Amino acid sequence: MHTNSPTFSDTHPMHLCQEIQTESFAAITAGVISAVIITTLLVRLRYPCLTVFGLDKYVDSRLKTTVEEARKEGLDVVMFEDTLHQLHNDLSRIKVQNNSNLFRWSSLHTYLSSSFSILQSTIHCYDEAEKLHVSVLNAMEHKRQSQHDFELQYRRRGSEHPPSTLSIVIHASGHDSI
Repeated sequence: MHTNSPTFSDTHPMHLCQEIQTESFAAITAGVISAVIITTLLVRLRYPCLTVFGLDKYVDSRLKTTVEEARKEGLDVVMFEDTLHQLHNDLSRIKVQNNSNLFRWSSLHTYLSSSFSILQSTIHCYDEAEKLHVSVLNAMEHKRQSQHDFELQYRRRGSEHPPSTLSIVIHASGHDSI
């Protein structure tokens, strides 16, 4: 006859202690893994270019395309191109640093500290690239707004008296004098 009553070993305090420790360890492990996953996702959302390759692709494709679009819209892009050139120089320095970072068990500390330094440089360069991207987009939008304001003023005054360029420039800059 088999009973389902607890045996002495199941109710012994030492056995219960081990069970609680196992459950606590599993809960702590699950919490740590969850925290690492959530942190990784948040960092990846903020910094989609955490690798040198990803940053290079971002700068070469997205930024160059955006600056070219601004040029096609008639904006003076010299300042943007200077900043883009500086970003390329920074990226080149990061690439050299990354290529020189070779893994060796004998110099694990050096490898890890260099990797962290490369990551910091990559994040800084990405921040600068994102600032440039936003500046170009804002300049394009301001030009579109000025063009829209110009057309609106022209329609309001009638086609006999087109608005002067001076009044459009003053209006776009936010000054109400003149």
